[in-house]
Amino acid sequence: MNNRMGVMIAIIFTILHVTTAHKIIERSIENENTPAARIIANSVNSFSADFNGVVFQDKPKENLICSSLSVAMVLMMAAYGADGKTLEVMNKVLHVNNDENVQKNSIQSFISQFNAMKNVQLHLANKIYVKSGLEIKPEFKMITKTTFQSEIENLNFSNSAVACEEINNWCEKQTNSRIKNLFQPNNFDDDTSLVLVNAVYFKGNWARKFDVNETKLMSFYHADNTTKNVPMMHSVGKYRYADFPELGARIIELPYESTDTSNAVSMIIILPKYINGLQTVEKNLHKVNFTHFLMGDQYEVDLFLPKFKIESKIDLKVPLSTLGMEEIFGNNANFTRITSQPPLKVSKIIQKAFIEVNEEGSEAAAVTGLQISTFSMPIRSEFRIDHPFYYYILKQHVDDEDDTGIILFQGRCVDIE
Repeated sequence: MNNRMGVMIAIIFTILHVTTAHKIIERSIENENTPAARIIANSVNSFSADFNGVVFQDKPKENLICSSLSVAMVLMMAAYGADGKTLEVMNKVLHVNNDENVQKNSIQSFISQFNAMKNVQLHLANKIYVKSGLEIKPEFKMITKTTFQSEIENLNFSNSAVACEEINNWCEKQTNSRIKNLFQPNNFDDDTSLVLVNAVYFKGNWARKFDVNETKLMSFYHADNTTKNVPMMHSVGKYRYADFPELGARIIELPYESTDTSNAVSMIIILPKYINGLQTVEKNLHKVNFTHFLMGDQYEVDLFLPKFKIESKIDLKVPLSTLGMEEIFGNNANFTRITSQPPLKVSKIIQKAFIEVNEEGSEAAAVTGLQISTFSMPIRSEFRIDHPFYYYILKQHVDDEDDTGIILFQGRCVDIE
């Protein structure tokens, strides 16, 4: 059996065609002394908070996995081709308010650091497919190549079957064959001008392994009080965990294997105190700052975690319009910094993501720090994840001035399939 642990894949694609023109907005230079990669991390995290609130409310009773980071990356790439009001609304929703050159340097630094992670497989890639014969402006070509490390490739979208196969092959390659046949030939036609693709792939081993022989069938409780027997993994060891009364939940951090404690990756699981308490947790997530928790001490925990696998496909047109980005989908959209040829608009934006969690892992050194929690920890506490829960995959970065984390993926598990 090929066990894959914590494998997470997100793919988002954007198809753009048809539009008009406006004026360039002025952007002020802020945070000149802020480390480059942190500027974009702050923008992405602010966007994530807004994005998650909309997407998760739209599907309140479903298993869900998504990557707001992937959404932000492809939209930021498209925004460098936008102008006038279109650029203004995109920057507002994406929380981008720095000088354009500062922002470009930040994105470039962020992607380079992101793809240089050790011990875990963490990969972010961008690609742009352009309709054959469409003339792309040199500046947009340069920005996408140097800032986003994205190549531009010409495709004949009139031959939809060939175009579909080409893009699907790229997606499969970037995600270690986890996402196949994402598109169908009828997704493309003569009106398709560009397809912007972003892929985020993650695979990591637990720093503290689960023994496969300890996995037993145990009850998992649903919000309606029905139960199901599911494979429950078991581990006894030291983990960071705490009680957060403002969420009505307990939180535990499960670190992935890493030799670089300043660039660690962890899964954060938020378990409501009550079986039907997940919606309350999700509504109040914006009130909580996990920084001190992630720098805290570890405690002996008797941990029970279900094996689970979730795949989601989300049409993002309505969520992004709700956030204020409806401009990009209308006939007044302005993407004239991409091309001066036919006017363009975004016709479709979809994300498909996948997560699988099981026992695979290996030993690694623990991270220690100052713990700030709301109650005293016993010598050993049981943490049994046996009802609907929320989770993050979080990349942390600690420097001399501050600590920064960025959410790679987030989701909820309401049922074990």
